[in-house]
Amino acid sequence: MHANNKIGTLQPVAEIASIVKAHGALLTTEEEIDRAAKALAAAFASARESKKEL
Repeated sequence: MHANNKIGTLQPVAEIASIVKAHGALLTTEEEIDRAAKALAAAFASARESKKEL
């Protein structure tokens, strides 16, 4: 379950994901987008640091 802390709704994400998968589609949640953005930012920071060391 994912909860919306502003209005208090609960979303059954696991059930929704099962339905989406059964139809061969992809599901993305805000949490996954945040993790991907953080990973990308870390990769850019690492590349910048590597470039400084040259």
